Amino acid sequence: MKRSIFKYIITSLLTVAALGLFLRSCTSASTSKPTITVSIQPQKYMLEKIVGDKWEIKCLLSNGANPESYDPSLTHLLNLENSKAYFRIGNVAFESAIINKVQNNNPGLKLFDNSEGISLIRGTHSHGDVEHSTDIDPHTWTSVKNAKTIASNMYKAVVDLDPENKAYYSRNFKNFLSSLDSLDREISQQLQPYRGSAFVVWHPSLSYFARDYGLEQISLSPEGKEASVKMMQ
Repeated sequence: MKRSIFKYIITSLLTVAALGLFLRSCTSASTSKPTITVSIQPQKYMLEKIVGDKWEIKCLLSNGANPESYDPSLTHLLNLENSKAYFRIGNVAFESAIINKVQNNNPGLKLFDNSEGISLIRGTHSHGDVEHSTDIDPHTWTSVKNAKTIASNMYKAVVDLDPENKAYYSRNFKNFLSSLDSLDREISQQLQPYRGSAFVVWHPSLSYFARDYGLEQISLSPEGKEASVKMMQ
């Protein structure tokens, strides 16, 4: 008799637990957010400022990954194909390498280029001993002024995807622009005495930043290789 009661209690508890898991999964499914995938972490930060809690933002590159040598994993590509839209940063090699595959596997995926309207810098990345003037510097996001253009492109894209929440996105976008303006003014003030000066970096990733504030960027290794004696001089 005791064994039967014990068996009944265990069965009842398992049933309740299973029901709880089922209800939780249903609730989670019904309240899950649509997803937008971006290429790099700076995009994720900026887009989250605009969309708030309306979207889940996934990023192809993990923290610390190099966008110039990145090779997306199968998991990252699957995340992208499950998204409502893909926001490209533009002018990064890995994006061009995967875009056809992504479009073929998910023809309904909407694509947006966040770097539209940015005045691009060329010739900062050399190959071998030859400087290719047609090479586009991909690091557009290192400029606060460019960040405003990127954010503006993001805002327009999000409104296109979800026009019903335009007022919400507009408020967030204006607040973010205000913070970028404040940052730009602060940097301009701090660097004003150094306009016309040069700074040294390892990889030429601050070309747009240098342009904004009248500085000269000197890269020790445009290709990521060990600097020669001549380069060091």
